[in-house]
Amino acid sequence: MSYELRDVKIHVLENAQYYMNIGYAGYRVTSDFLPKRDHPVTGEIIEHLGVDMTGAYGWNALDWVVAPWSGKIVSIEKDVTLSAGAGEETQEERAKKIRELGIGSGNYVRLRHNDRVETRMIHLAYGTVTSKGVGDIVKKGERLGYMGMTGMAVGAHLHFEVIMDGKHVDPIPYLLGEINVVSDYENQGGAYMGYIKLTKELKYGDKGEDVMLLQLRLCQLSAEIEAEMKSHSFKSDGSPDGGFGTGTQNTLNKVQKLAGLSETGRLDKQTMDFLNSDFITLYKGLNDKSKEVDTLSKTVTKLQSDYNNLSQQVDQVKNALGIIKNFA
Repeated sequence: MSYELRDVKIHVLENAQYYMNIGYAGYRVTSDFLPKRDHPVTGEIIEHLGVDMTGAYGWNALDWVVAPWSGKIVSIEKDVTLSAGAGEETQEERAKKIRELGIGSGNYVRLRHNDRVETRMIHLAYGTVTSKGVGDIVKKGERLGYMGMTGMAVGAHLHFEVIMDGKHVDPIPYLLGEINVVSDYENQGGAYMGYIKLTKELKYGDKGEDVMLLQLRLCQLSAEIEAEMKSHSFKSDGSPDGGFGTGTQNTLNKVQKLAGLSETGRLDKQTMDFLNSDFITLYKGLNDKSKEVDTLSKTVTKLQSDYNNLSQQVDQVKNALGIIKNFA
């Protein structure tokens, strides 16, 4: 039985997202993630490794399929025209041909979001699949193709899969935002990346997603720091390595110095509070921090020089007054 899926946080259907944003139901699940089910075409009892979805309304059932998170295309098929649900032959004959050709998934896009999570969007309509290819990066919300029924499908829908550590898992908790995914393929650094909030104190030797967030956050501070971070703490594909090594430590130490913080080389609470401040202001202002220090230093030097000159003048006046007093 189909049902409306509400409170979706991670979107894979463009129009459905729009309707949810204006207060209407946007998603309808027509088939859940199940270990076994009767296949609607073949009648075989097989595993259903994803969820089938359409828009919540009949006239909104067809929809653009979009990337749930930014990712790299690792596999793609865009040339399948056959559908078990439509064509000149019988459904049985079409299904047999599709099986023989090994194109049951129809047109699809498979994305890698980080070293643990991949997703697959299946049965996309022929002629609508993205022009990008394997190795290309797509951004969160980018159109991948139009919902269709290519391959072993009898009606237009999106079959959506989440693969965690090589195993298919239920996509629903991911769509509801109950399980968070941090993409390795967001814009790296600069003011164009979304706001990153750091939540965990870190030190040399730590590894994982929290370190990756720190490395990305540091890249937001200035072009100079971004270039420095990418020279030692990023992989060849442009993603952070997630290791709190000497490079990350040295750059963090440099940022602490520029910001007037204790130079601990660790992401301590004081540094975390600083990095969690308004990132646009920070991005524009941090480079000016050293300029500000230089300006203040020059001002202090000038004041010291003025003070010295004034002291000499005061001494000269005192000497003159002493001479006058002796003659009086």
